[in-house]
Amino acid sequence: MSSTAQTAIGPERKAVIVGGAGGIGFAFARLLYASGATVALLDLDAQRLEQAASDLGSVGDGQILMRALDISDPEAVQAARDAITAQIGPPDLLVNAAGLLIRGVPVAEIPHEAWRRVLDVNLLGVVNAVRSFLPDLKQAEGPAHIITVASISGFFAGDRRIGAYATSKFAVVGYSEALAEELTGSNVTITLVAPGQVATDFYRNSAPATQRFGMAGRMTETPEDIRNGMDPARVASLALDAASRGQLYAMTHADLRPLVEARQARVLSGFEGRS
Repeated sequence: MSSTAQTAIGPERKAVIVGGAGGIGFAFARLLYASGATVALLDLDAQRLEQAASDLGSVGDGQILMRALDISDPEAVQAARDAITAQIGPPDLLVNAAGLLIRGVPVAEIPHEAWRRVLDVNLLGVVNAVRSFLPDLKQAEGPAHIITVASISGFFAGDRRIGAYATSKFAVVGYSEALAEELTGSNVTITLVAPGQVATDFYRNSAPATQRFGMAGRMTETPEDIRNGMDPARVASLALDAASRGQLYAMTHADLRPLVEARQARVLSGFEGRS
């Protein structure tokens, strides 16, 4: 990580990491905790939280807070905020890394219940965390940051039959851009991370949701390009570096740039012939 990242990482930081028990969220936790930061991990899975805290003990000796909750429940998020600030004071870094994926179903056939759950976690989870913690971030003595893990699927839908997920991530991109605009001139900056293939258990961990909503037999195995994807620590490092420089976007997979450009070209072509 470049030296400029010292404004987003270091022993003075107090970070809240939503989805911090695994995957990219845990990679953020590990980097921050190793730097001496205090970390508060929020996650749905209490057992994974315990394991994450145990694993963090090998890279640091600072303070770790844990809270098992459903990020889609605004009251639970506010209660977590109250408990965290009572113990460590206001945080100055919020990382939104929770997510859910439904895969293998044509977008027009996804059950309403599945739509609700994906949007509740991927979009409203971010909204809930920001609503609860933004007032604290604004009170920070120095620069404060919100880092939200979206996806390259928030810039083009692709062909993996992950329509609900892509829809939610497009919404997260719009939400983050609006938030960044509104916070211009404040001490809080927004960084939107848009990774492509990352080597995590995200697909496997999301498989029960696919089956829960009556879609048993659909694609639940982790694709090979995901298994061989970028190390989540690299994603977290790039995101923290981007946040330190005040960048709104952290696009981690340069090889996917042509796909984003092609999508943007299709958008811009809609202006042709217009006065």
